[in-house]
Amino acid sequence: MLKRILTFVTIVAIATICCVGTSSQNIAQLQASAENGDAEAMAELGYCYLWGEGVEKSNDKAFMWINKAADAGNARAVYLLGFCYAYGNGTTKDLTKAFDLYSKAADLGNTDAMITLGNCYGYGEGVPKDPKKAFEYYRKAAELGNVTAMGILAMCYDDGDGVAVNKNEAYKWYEKAVNNGNDREHVKNRYTALKFAGSTWTMKNGDRTIAVYTFNKDNTYTAKYTSYLHAPTGCYWTFTETGTWSLDKGLVTPTPKTFSRPTVRVSPSANWQQKKYPSVMAAMTPGEYSKFLRDDVSASDNRVFKMKSDSQMDVKNSRLTSDYDNTWGTLVKKSGPAASSGKKSATKKRSGSRRR
Repeated sequence: MLKRILTFVTIVAIATICCVGTSSQNIAQLQASAENGDAEAMAELGYCYLWGEGVEKSNDKAFMWINKAADAGNARAVYLLGFCYAYGNGTTKDLTKAFDLYSKAADLGNTDAMITLGNCYGYGEGVPKDPKKAFEYYRKAAELGNVTAMGILAMCYDDGDGVAVNKNEAYKWYEKAVNNGNDREHVKNRYTALKFAGSTWTMKNGDRTIAVYTFNKDNTYTAKYTSYLHAPTGCYWTFTETGTWSLDKGLVTPTPKTFSRPTVRVSPSANWQQKKYPSVMAAMTPGEYSKFLRDDVSASDNRVFKMKSDSQMDVKNSRLTSDYDNTWGTLVKKSGPAASSGKKSATKKRSGSRRR
């Protein structure tokens, strides 16, 4: 027996189906069109009564008009009718009937109904849990242009939910979702994370993947790309369109809730990541980072920046302390503190108030 239909996505989906205009004139026009048998106007008018948009809220009138529109075959109305039965709006609560109506609406092409069914199967709400079936509903809704479904589908590919993990497909659907107006923070953040994780930068000598090595605030040696949702903090090298490498002074101050130590960005050899370090990001101490450059990269590829000593970084003052060799591009050498005295005082002020 059905226990309950997943509530929060259903409510969000319903709430996004806005009543077209809420003035008395628009309501009068809707009323006239609905009374003349216009199924879309019936559904619209029913929605307005359901949420009190431009009229006094009335579940009874909402159910009446939505039911008439559904009987006329309006897919949106069938979905709204399922909502009415799911929550007992203007009728007796009946989850089995609600699920059947959601299924009918999905068959008629209503993408919000597809998302609702996807969640039911994805979370096992009222039906046996079936991630693959949930994925198919999300995919169909996304392919039909539903931006909410695009974000959900991207997460399925990202996490391997109902489908094999596929970061390329995840990135594609995150990008589509964001570019088409999906403004959910978790979608935008995941999109940004994958964008950084898979980014390539065009250089004069060809494209190379940028590797980022950073120091975690707890000195651990692992850092998932999801930890990279915020901009890298501390000192790091940045590549400009003209082929010049330079120290970016704008990010010498750690950002709250992100990495608290300097970050250095270097370019590895073309096959370096594939053969030894598949992760885009890794956390290391200053000494280990220097040893890594000397032993693992510099020995086999002289096109990277090579740090000359283990004391290449003064973490406390957030500054670079050693010279660099560069055989690929033009290095803009920076010595001494990476920021002015005024900047350093600002750094202390911010770090003292950092939240944990």
